[in-house]
Amino acid sequence: MVPGFIRPPGLPFDVPEDPTTPIIMIATGTGLSPFRGFLQERAAQGAKAKLGPALLIYGCRLPDSDFIYEEEVRQFETDGVVKIVTAYSRVQDGAAGQVQDAVRGHADQILELIAQGGITYVCGGAGTVAPALRDAFAEIYQRQSGVSAEEGVAWLEEQRAANRYLEDVWAAH
Repeated sequence: MVPGFIRPPGLPFDVPEDPTTPIIMIATGTGLSPFRGFLQERAAQGAKAKLGPALLIYGCRLPDSDFIYEEEVRQFETDGVVKIVTAYSRVQDGAAGQVQDAVRGHADQILELIAQGGITYVCGGAGTVAPALRDAFAEIYQRQSGVSAEEGVAWLEEQRAANRYLEDVWAAH
């Protein structure tokens, strides 16, 4: 167990048993590691059954040096297991620099996957990434649904309570 691990006990953080269930995976840095396993499992599931859509939003500093497991993860995209969206925080090209920016930029796709019964998984830092993503999810729901900010937050809390928005986050000591 990672020191500072704060995921509440009893919450599932695993690939859905039904391979047709859409999944949204969001990771920063080494938070990609569990999703590498998810993708391996989804690829194995796909050999036996139809796969539902999967979206991976991955954030790291630089594309040339920080994208861990890149060759393997890109192969999963080529094989149709996942669609990848990257966010490079140290690249100043106007593209999404943080994962929460990528969430906002792909709001329609994300909310459509959620509407189809998708599950969202977040793996990254508890102090910055997790709260920024919670804010982004509440905001995209609020904007698309035309509800108040409070209703956007309530929607996200409902997703979390129903194990439809899961976090495996850690705090640095």
